[in-house]
Order: sequence, then structure tokens, then C-alpha cells
Amino acid sequence: MAGQLYRSQQETWSFITGANGSASTATKTDFSGGDVGVSATATIQILTVGGVGNIITAYVNKGASNILLGSYTVASGDDVEAVRNGLLASILLNAVATSITPSSTSTDTITLTALSSLGASANTWDVVVSIANNVVEPQHNVSVPNVGIFPFAEALLDSVDSNISCTQSTDNDLVILLSTDDWYVSDLKENDWLYLVGEKRRITHVFPSQQAVLIQYPFTATVTDEDVYVSYPPQNRHIKITAIGSANTATVDNVALKSGSFVQYDNNGGILPIVYTANGANEQLKFEVGI
Repeated sequence: MAGQLYRSQQETWSFITGANGSASTATKTDFSGGDVGVSATATIQILTVGGVGNIITAYVNKGASNILLGSYTVASGDDVEAVRNGLLASILLNAVATSITPSSTSTDTITLTALSSLGASANTWDVVVSIANNVVEPQHNVSVPNVGIFPFAEALLDSVDSNISCTQSTDNDLVILLSTDDWYVSDLKENDWLYLVGEKRRITHVFPSQQAVLIQYPFTATVTDEDVYVSYPPQNRHIKITAIGSANTATVDNVALKSGSFVQYDNNGGILPIVYTANGANEQLKFEVGI
């Protein structure tokens, strides 16, 4: 029958967002105590492991931007000490590049030590700890954000792999101005979808200058200096999204799902990108996808 989607045609896989009832927790101190010939130090303390797939990432800000110290993804069976050891090992790999050496001072704490030659100048450095309560989607080995769009959005990059940003035109809210024309035309085309300020908008026209695009209708929030993310026209013909958390507040295309309920999309021509949120307490979504 025309338009019928047969299961035998599908390649299927599934993945879930993070379990927000079990997020990892950690605290940090900023660098201090540095003096002539004396190293400044900072600490990172792992408080709770949380759930499998939580990603704990540490950065240092030396006054300009965040520099990666290291990252660790919580594995099955991990306790606090195992997570501390994994993060410490990752930070140690970057020690030469960051001029910061990690050491273990207890089962849950990492001490970060700046080079003694830097003295008091390191006292201004800040430590940032980011915890992404995500899981890894197994088929494509990508991290699944708890708030996002599917198909997953990709950053629009310039020729040196830096993120391109955009701003809404003050003359026409359907025009999105790009920060540069230095991008590949294959990476952003008509009928691709912008994912900005938590919303999706279809691109209806790309200006020949590559300095701007036209969207189907305006974003709800004003777009100002936002990194550009693109969700490409999908090949997916079957998507089922189920609320598997205990809360009734996870959303799919801005509609809240009760725990245990689901929405299902079937379309042989491909399903449009879907915006979702599952970042509240005890919110979690399961995706079952057929190509």
C-alpha cells in the first residue's frame, strides 16, 4: 500500500537521554597560594558518582577562555574513587599543555598544582567543573544531550574549525546574519534546520554572499551572537519517543509527555527534526529510531 512503512524496511536502534535523578556532583576551589617560587594550587572534589554515562569535565580559565584540563565518563560499577582516578588520569595527559599537574590527596579529591615558576600570577586562575548528565548513543558514538534536537545538531564551522556565530537582523527578524562567509556551502543549505535558543527553524534561502540565511518564521527569543547549529534533513522513517523517567514533564516538540507515554512518527519521506527536553528532575526519554 502506498505510504505504508514496513518494519522489514527498517534498520533500528535505540538510545536514551541522561537519567536526571542520578546526576554526578562535584565541587572545586580556584587557584590560590602562589608566590615567588611557590606553586598556586586548586582542588576538585567528587561528591557523588551519579549514573552511568555522566560526563565530568574540568577546565581552567587563565583570563581569556576555558582550557580543557580533562574529562571522564562514569562507567558501570564506578565508585567515587574510580571517578576521581579517571579524571585525574585525563588531567595528567594534558599537564604539559596546561602547565598544571594533578595529584591525589584523598579518595575523592584532586589537587591541581601550577608550575612554581608562575608564582602569584596563577592566583587569578579559575577552575570550572562541568557535569553533563548525558549518555552515549551506541550506534554513532555521540553524546546525547538532555536538551536538544534529533537528528542531532552539528556546529557550523569555518575553514579552521572554529564555531560560526549568528545574530538576528534588526531590519527583518526572518534574516539570520552569519559572523563570516568562511564556510562550506555543503554544510548549510536550503531546507536544513537551524537549532538556536532551544528552537528549530527551517532555512528557506541562503544568500549568495553566504553572510545570511532566511528562515521560515522568527525565533521566539532574539538571536544574538549564538553559535550556529544545523540539523540536517532526516533519513529516519520511524521514530518512537517514550517518557521513561518518573516525571510527567519531559517534552517532545514542546508537548509534555506523561511518564510511560510515547509519541510515534512514521513517514517514508523522512521525519522532520524533533526538539526535545529532558533536563528536569527525573525526566528521561527513550528514542527508538528506524532508517
